Amino acid sequence: MVFTSDHGYSLGEHELWVKHSTYNVAMKTPLMFRVPGLERGQTRSGLTEHVDLYPTIIELAGIEPPEGQLQGKSLQPRLLDASLPGKPAIYPRWKSADVIHTGQYLYTEWLSKEGSITARMLYEHESDPDERTNPAGELEYAASVEELSAQLVRHRESLR
Repeated sequence: MVFTSDHGYSLGEHELWVKHSTYNVAMKTPLMFRVPGLERGQTRSGLTEHVDLYPTIIELAGIEPPEGQLQGKSLQPRLLDASLPGKPAIYPRWKSADVIHTGQYLYTEWLSKEGSITARMLYEHESDPDERTNPAGELEYAASVEELSAQLVRHRESLR
């Protein structure tokens, strides 16, 4: 059995009362599995995406995956071994914003119709878990912004 839902809703966070934004509060979803033979009450941390549900369910059910490449990756190994990490990054998207979420950062690039960057948002979750300060333009974070932006470019190119 799998329990999940749609993404979150801002209830005043960031002065927003909306469902759609690139803040973490609006992108998180609950995810729970009940798998016969696995101990109840265990938790896992780390990044995953809804696209991982289909490969997980068919693997748990012992069903052969269809021909071709699945977009997601089965979570079964992580369900069996809590020491395994989640994905190194996930790539949400909303309207003209491309996002990379790593364990440490949430970085967003807002793009024009021509594809140029019009705005950037960066949040470091260890020091700023509520995403209150956007240091994307600060020199101290320039290398991180450059690397995260390059990862977004590679991700966009991989989708073509």
